[in-house]
Amino acid sequence: MTSSSSSSYDGSSSSYGSSYDDDISDYVGSDESSSSVAEGDLNYQRAKRELQSEHLNVKPAQLLDRHRRHLEGWGNDMVRNVGSRVGKVVSMLPVPLTLMSDCSGAEGALWGLQELVGNKVTLTASTDKGLAPLKFILANCNPRKLFTEMSGRSYDGLSDAMLYAGGFPCTPFSGLRQNSLLLDEPEAQCFWDCLEAIRRTEPLVALLENVYGILRVKKQVWKEMDPLKKKYLICAIKVDAQHLGDPVCRRRIYFILIRRDVCDKKIKNHLDLEKHCSSAYQKLKRKEPTISVSDLMLPASCPYVQDVQRQREQTVQKTRKHSEFDLTEEPKAKRPRWLQKHWQKMQELEVDPKNLHKVDAASRTFSSQRAVHAVEVYESGGHKGTLSVSQQINRMTVKGQNVPCITPGAQLWNMEKKRLLTGLEKMLFQGYPVHRLKLRQMKEKELHSLGGNGMNIRSVAAAFAVAFSVLDVSAFYKAAMDKAKQ
Repeated sequence: MTSSSSSSYDGSSSSYGSSYDDDISDYVGSDESSSSVAEGDLNYQRAKRELQSEHLNVKPAQLLDRHRRHLEGWGNDMVRNVGSRVGKVVSMLPVPLTLMSDCSGAEGALWGLQELVGNKVTLTASTDKGLAPLKFILANCNPRKLFTEMSGRSYDGLSDAMLYAGGFPCTPFSGLRQNSLLLDEPEAQCFWDCLEAIRRTEPLVALLENVYGILRVKKQVWKEMDPLKKKYLICAIKVDAQHLGDPVCRRRIYFILIRRDVCDKKIKNHLDLEKHCSSAYQKLKRKEPTISVSDLMLPASCPYVQDVQRQREQTVQKTRKHSEFDLTEEPKAKRPRWLQKHWQKMQELEVDPKNLHKVDAASRTFSSQRAVHAVEVYESGGHKGTLSVSQQINRMTVKGQNVPCITPGAQLWNMEKKRLLTGLEKMLFQGYPVHRLKLRQMKEKELHSLGGNGMNIRSVAAAFAVAFSVLDVSAFYKAAMDKAKQ
């Protein structure tokens, strides 16, 4: 792991502390990229307006060297370890690989592919209707076409997409969603829209990503893909970012679809593909993260971190409830249920309620006694690492060398730094190249959303690398050139 650095966060010691006095036109996608968006879409119009002002005191180009070392350079190792054939294809192709993405978020597939093949990839189409993703895409990605809806859109001009990535909403399949209707949930409609996009555009390689919970309806998902199986070989693999070098737990299922005419002829059926892809993924696994949690977090001297902390403390002062419960004695039955759960957890951890380790930083960070007490219970119990404070104490996750799964609303308390992860840090832990992104027009809550909802960069790159490893190089080259002519 990379050792800690005591450098001040002023940009002077950074090897890439470039100027950030860019003209605002550099932050906004060209008119061509927005031509497919309905002019009446309110979120799109608002995104364009909000890109005209800055909200964050952060200069991502001035991150410390250790951050950049973690964010860049791993793609070459991934290609080499998996024995991927994509290097041959990319070096031969006189045109860039073209990518279409749906439920695009912060365009994780684009950044993952760029790490694998460099800049020889372009975004031909992107789709998202959220305000934060639209702002991010306009500022950083410049797709040729940008949609705010998947259902009913025109596919004219999209047949040149060589690659496809869709991260349809995971909410219906989350383990935290009680009484979910799974594929019958309204949010799950995007799954069928993704399948329709693959059917209409016929990419050479396609990925669909979701949480492990999707396995509860794997048979139904597999059946819904039947119309695609005449043209595609399909398999599903389990991917976890913590096994790829990132200090974060991010367990996901990737459905890999490879067009039969570009697949290695040794792969005869879906089972062959699954065996090969699973074996190739094993070659990518690491025993431990390439950087520690504390090293990947931003230093306390970072002005952005200081601003986020100050704003949170001001909010806590305004919203804190002055009446608090006595937690030194076993709560009575009529008390809130969380008191009973906290008392049970103290007994489980053998923590003396009258000798809790007080954490002043937690008192300044949380307005609820429940959250403050949870931090104190775990720290008094000798736990170290990162605690997910968002859940009830009996469901809270504590991780040592990793952080728990990142979601938009996750409150991730690091016991060493004595603070919560910021929105920018959530993107860092997901592997986004924040030192190359334009983020000052984003709001803090929008960074939490992008970091929590987005694909993990190493995970989606691993899925593509595994898929590329079963390509017939000459067939892929020919099919890619045919796509480029469309």
